[in-house]
Amino acid sequence: KLYPLGIWVEFHDKGMADSDLVAALAVEEALLSPKTLARRFRVIPAGQSVTDVRDLPLSAQYLAEVEATGAEPRRISRWFNAASFNATSEQIRRIANLPSVRKVDRIAQFRRTTVPVFPDRELESPESEKNQADDRWNFNYGASLGAAELINLPPIHDTGLTGDGVVVAVLDAGFTLSHDCLQHVPILAQWDFVHNDDSVQWESGDDDSQYHHGSQVLSSIMGFSENNLISPAFGASAILAMTEDTGDETPIEEDNWIAAIEWVESLGADIVTSSLGYYYWYEYSDLDGNTALITRAADMAVGRGMSVFTSAGNERNNAEWPHLTAPADGDSVVTVGAVDISGTVASFSSPGPTFDGRIKPDVCALGVGNRVAAPFDDHMFMAANGTSFATPQVAGVATLLLERIPTLTPMQLRDALREGASQNREPDNDLGWGIIDAVAALSYWGPTIAHQPLPSTENTVGPYEVMATISDRVSLDSNTLFLYWRLDGGPWQQEALTPLQGDQFMGLIPGANMGGIVEYYLEAGDENEFVITMPHRGSTNPWAFNVGVDNTPPTLFHTPLTDQTLGIWPPLLIAESEDEVGIDRVEMEFSINGGMTQGPWLFQEMDEYWELVFPLQSGQLTMGDVISYEVR
Repeated sequence: KLYPLGIWVEFHDKGMADSDLVAALAVEEALLSPKTLARRFRVIPAGQSVTDVRDLPLSAQYLAEVEATGAEPRRISRWFNAASFNATSEQIRRIANLPSVRKVDRIAQFRRTTVPVFPDRELESPESEKNQADDRWNFNYGASLGAAELINLPPIHDTGLTGDGVVVAVLDAGFTLSHDCLQHVPILAQWDFVHNDDSVQWESGDDDSQYHHGSQVLSSIMGFSENNLISPAFGASAILAMTEDTGDETPIEEDNWIAAIEWVESLGADIVTSSLGYYYWYEYSDLDGNTALITRAADMAVGRGMSVFTSAGNERNNAEWPHLTAPADGDSVVTVGAVDISGTVASFSSPGPTFDGRIKPDVCALGVGNRVAAPFDDHMFMAANGTSFATPQVAGVATLLLERIPTLTPMQLRDALREGASQNREPDNDLGWGIIDAVAALSYWGPTIAHQPLPSTENTVGPYEVMATISDRVSLDSNTLFLYWRLDGGPWQQEALTPLQGDQFMGLIPGANMGGIVEYYLEAGDENEFVITMPHRGSTNPWAFNVGVDNTPPTLFHTPLTDQTLGIWPPLLIAESEDEVGIDRVEMEFSINGGMTQGPWLFQEMDEYWELVFPLQSGQLTMGDVISYEVR
């Protein structure tokens, strides 16, 4: 009996003359989605084509020649100009002798990295744990609060960032989409690369656990269920690729993963998170960033502007392989390790370095006791361990970064995550640059604007002072500091912000009519040409306040006079007053010994107070007179 082997067949070229390449590349560029084009343009040097020969399809003639040997086709990779087949030894010999074939290699069949089992609290009901800080943040994170606060995530959610507008691709085993915390996720596309169909959910004949791992990973980046699980990028959109067959002894083969990453890139994915690490059939010397085909594919994806996040692996205690797992050795991918809630590296988290001596992982997040969706019950949650669940958290924070500044490149995202992490000055091969800090990462590129939104007011006179603190690690661009405002949905008005002391700036909004609605937002840019609005997407998501009827009296402060002597009469009366609409006047009336009320006399307005010399001369008084007065 002849047993087929999985092989890669790499071809010499794309089967077309050089003179035809330009026209062929133009055709491929026209087929790319607008989102893919925009993402690629962020990393392609000016004047260079957004497509190259790797985008061209394989030669149909070459593929037919291989199939004519009887080999069974599997996957096609444009990027590597290669295709995978199942073939017998005799078929492989015939394929290798074809003039179009450059070389034939075995497909690397991977053994999935082990996942530690969480010892207790296997299954938890939605109400089993309450958030002990219900009023601290805008959302109630429930049992996911520890993970969120470890990476300083809640303050970023409080600014309104959720991942909206960013497309995240998840490459994993199958998924369940009916769980309470996942029903809100927009699924833009899905494909099962194991069975070649358009459903990544469990189907008859699948292994019972086929959808477990992917569902838990998806919930770790996009899950949202108040008081249970709130993950970083719950507002993002998803593309789902099932690349792993959990029922097979070799759960994934690299051609599935490579086909999937080329597919999601063509659909315009911005970010890829892949919590799958592999090492079987590899030697440690292969983890040099340039050998494993899956690693090379991940780096190619980054070269096309798509950020790739991958788990470091769970092999620290594996005597046979105490290393990273591919594709974590990629020099352009962001490799994520795991820590416990105290910030200590997890006992299983694979350490670096890569074989060529580069520091890995890049950064870390919680990977011990993570709150995840229970894939076998749509209403339950459970705890899980592994770098698998640290990785989507980091990818989720990167998603928020990209929502804030959509023009960031993968390397800029990586720099922000690294430089904002807990040990960015002394990285090592356990934690890399450290535990990420979402606030520090999001303030690494572009200005940071702090402002207390104006409340509704009774003041129709104005102006309304808008005070803001604007800071940046580089110099601000003074030509980009603006206050935008409008009244009752009218046209937006622009006013340059006035610099005060330090990082303080002020803008003025004119008074509005009673019953008016004032909307406004702030804008600031820096020397790197990053321009930020606050709130995010300012013109479509502005702050607003109402101008209403004055039903609140002013507040008046005055220290009553004590007994006086004629020798120092008349005394000076001092008053302070404040009101939403401004103070029209401060006045005083008095009487002597209960007699007729005299006045009123008006106080004089000074810088920050009001004053009045008592309007009586000492000659008008005698010892023992009682003066009663009222300030209003």
